[in-house]
Amino acid sequence: MRFMIHAAPPRAKNVERIKQGLMGQGAAEKDIFVLFDDKHLGNLGATLLRYKWLADNIGPYEQIWHLQDDIVISGHFMDHANRLQAFGGVVCGFCSRFCVDGDGNIFPEGFTSPEKMWHSFPCVRVPVFLTTEFITWVKHNSDNGATGNKIRAGKYDDELFKLFMETRHPDMMVLNLKPNMVDHRDDLCGGSLTSPRRTECPRALFFETENDKQINGVVEMQKDLLRQYVSIKNEITEIEGRIEKDKRLLQLMENKTVKCRVKGGHGNKRNFTIEGHDRDYGKTKTRILSNRLKREKQILELETLRDDIETFVGTIEDSETRRIISFRYIDGLTWGEVARSMGEGWTGDACRIKHQRFLNEC
Repeated sequence: MRFMIHAAPPRAKNVERIKQGLMGQGAAEKDIFVLFDDKHLGNLGATLLRYKWLADNIGPYEQIWHLQDDIVISGHFMDHANRLQAFGGVVCGFCSRFCVDGDGNIFPEGFTSPEKMWHSFPCVRVPVFLTTEFITWVKHNSDNGATGNKIRAGKYDDELFKLFMETRHPDMMVLNLKPNMVDHRDDLCGGSLTSPRRTECPRALFFETENDKQINGVVEMQKDLLRQYVSIKNEITEIEGRIEKDKRLLQLMENKTVKCRVKGGHGNKRNFTIEGHDRDYGKTKTRILSNRLKREKQILELETLRDDIETFVGTIEDSETRRIISFRYIDGLTWGEVARSMGEGWTGDACRIKHQRFLNEC
C-alpha cells in the first residue's frame, strides 16, 4: 500500500504531521511519496505532474492513496485502508458539501458508479493505470468546449477526473466511504493558499466524531491556556493575599487571650487567675491551617501552569509571533496596544491575524 501527498512548499510542516500520522498507524516511510508543487503549477498542473511521476515509477495496477497537504487523517485510517486492499476500484475517502447532484442531494455512501462518486481530492485511492489514462484524456480534450475551458483554467482537477471516469470507465465500481477517512482542515495550517481570508473550508461531512473532537480540543486547549495566563497570575496574587490575611488573623488570635479568676485550693479559699484562648480558638485555627495548605497547593499548581505557558511562548521560533503572543497574553494588552508595541507598520488586525494563524498551526 502506497501513499502520495501532493503539497505546496508553505505546508511542509503539515505534510510531516500527515506522514507521522500514517507511520504511527503502521505505514512504512518508504511507501509515502511527497510531491511539492515548487513551480506553482496549480491544481491541475500539479495533479498531472504527480500522475506522470507515478506512471514512470510505479506499476500500473498499484493502488495509490492520494492525500492533500491540508488534511487530518482519522485515527482508523490504516484500518480502513487495509480492509479495502482487495477492492480494485476507486475509493473516495472524503465527502464535502460539493459532492452533490444537480438537485443539491449528497451522493450516497457505499458502492456506486462514477456518476455519483465523491469527487473531492483530499483523499482518494486510484489505481495507477487510471491516472496514466487521465493524462492522455486531458491532452485530447484540452480544446473540447466546456471541458477544454476547465482544463485551460488549470483548476477543477477533481471535477475533470470525475468526468473522465464517467466517459471512459462508466461501469467501474466506486466506493464512497463513510465515515470519511480524512477531514479538510486548511484552518490548521494557515488557511487556504488561494484565499487566506476564507472562513469556511470544505470540511468532511462524515468525519469520525471523536477524532474531530480530539483535534479541536487540542487547538482550543492551547488558546484557552494562553488566554488564561493573565488570569492565572492574578489568581496567584489573590490566593497569596488570602494566605497573608489568614496569617494576620491567626496572629491576632494568638495574641488575644481571655482571663478568668477562679477560686480553688483547700476549702476554695484561694483565688487563681487563668489565662487562655476562647473556646472557638481551636476550631478556627484548624480551619485556617487547613485552608492554608489547600491554597499553597493551588499556588503550586498555578505556578506550574504559568511556567509551562511561559516556556511554550519562549519556544516560538518566529520573533514577531513570539512578541505578539507575549504582548497579548503575558502582558495582557489589547490588540491596539499590541500593534503600538510592535512598532511602525503594524495594525491591531494584522497582529490578530498573525496570532490566529500561529494558534491554528500549533
